[in-house]
Amino acid sequence: MRLTYSQQSVTGPVRETNEDCLGSWPPETNERAKIIGHAWILADGVGGESRGEVASQLAVSAALAEFEKATPQGTITSLQRAIFDAASRAVYDTAMSSMDRGTMATTLVVSILRNNALHVAHVGDSRVYHVRQGKIRQLTTDHCYVAPSVKLRLTHEHKAMTDPRRSMLTRSVGHQPIVKFDSSRTELARGDIIVQCTDGLYAFVTPEEISDVVSHFSPEEACRYLVALAERRQVDDNISMQIIQVNELDRITYNKGVPVQHAPVPEHMSPDAELEPGKILDERFEITDLISRSGMASIYKARDRKTGAAVAIKVPLMQFESDMATFTRFQREEEIGRQLDHPHILKIFPIEGEKSRPYLVMEFLEGRTLDKLMEATRPLPAFATRSPTCTRTVSSTATSSRRTSWSVRTGASASSTSASPRPRVCAGLPSSDFPRRWAHPTTWRRNRSTGGAVIFAPTSTAWAQSFTK
Repeated sequence: MRLTYSQQSVTGPVRETNEDCLGSWPPETNERAKIIGHAWILADGVGGESRGEVASQLAVSAALAEFEKATPQGTITSLQRAIFDAASRAVYDTAMSSMDRGTMATTLVVSILRNNALHVAHVGDSRVYHVRQGKIRQLTTDHCYVAPSVKLRLTHEHKAMTDPRRSMLTRSVGHQPIVKFDSSRTELARGDIIVQCTDGLYAFVTPEEISDVVSHFSPEEACRYLVALAERRQVDDNISMQIIQVNELDRITYNKGVPVQHAPVPEHMSPDAELEPGKILDERFEITDLISRSGMASIYKARDRKTGAAVAIKVPLMQFESDMATFTRFQREEEIGRQLDHPHILKIFPIEGEKSRPYLVMEFLEGRTLDKLMEATRPLPAFATRSPTCTRTVSSTATSSRRTSWSVRTGASASSTSASPRPRVCAGLPSSDFPRRWAHPTTWRRNRSTGGAVIFAPTSTAWAQSFTK
């Protein structure tokens, strides 16, 4: 992934010491990033305890050291567990070694970006926000005394911000040698912004204001602006934040659940534009025309430079190429299509070598779509509908007289049969003689045996009218 990020931590206008601590691990090489990803860590030392600044520094240092040991074989959950165990032990053991100086505690947030996904684990009341297209969403739940009341809508969040019990944590790192953490996973998209911050920011700047600032400024400028805004509002705590903007995602496919990295898209195939007639795909397929475009994919007519034949190419839209579910479905569609070999089934051609992006190459068949065929077929076959203005009484020896109504419509015109002494194109049948080959008599449908007849259900369900072409 290609990212732009910035972080800032200040003491604030009231506090004398900064008890917050920030840490990040941007990999030295792209290969290392593909193996373990990127990490951003934030800790806010508990001011009610002694040595809050020491606790936050210990937690961040231990978390970073544990993250650097990560291997491709390990899962994200096991890595998060190892990080929080190491951080909690580091703070707890240090506090126990000097009991005369009191206990220590801190909040801790760890965000890992790997395989186009954001993995968040946290303890305490520090927050992580996810901003997409100007809309902000909180990914963490505060572990504090007033959070359950806000979650159950018993207290408004603005009122909870001024509650004196807001800073009373129900969970923190360092009080025990192990700690329970909450975790979440979020699929990322190009242009997403992640904001990690302490309560010194979100207690004085609303989420909507944070979203507006980070959406209009670079991460570095947004950090300076938000710090200045909180200070103007007389913040009484340290202010710390980390802002990460996703500029470009990795090209990943999944083979039996295992992510597979692919080469980046060439410049002439940038994510900013879809394929267009005149472009060349993988130096082989020359796009000549756009056949169709749906909400998920586009289908193009192209010329195979290698064989000279016309082919059809199906390409998913750019915004879905980073979605794991879409990749899996598309890959499965190609696998199934290549195994089918029948003269009446569209063929999918195998492509040797690595593709610059996912796509299917199929045979191109000249013909007309169903829409074009229906437009050319006029008039349509006759079918019947009920008309409330036309009635006709039909008698039968098996039953008493029944009242029914009908009208006959061919194409766009309709003619009433009420003036005729007998129905011209319909015949009444008692319900006891209703043939099994017809659909249920309460509606009109196509004859299941011939495929060309339509039945009509009159007002009385004891009768049915049959129509044939």
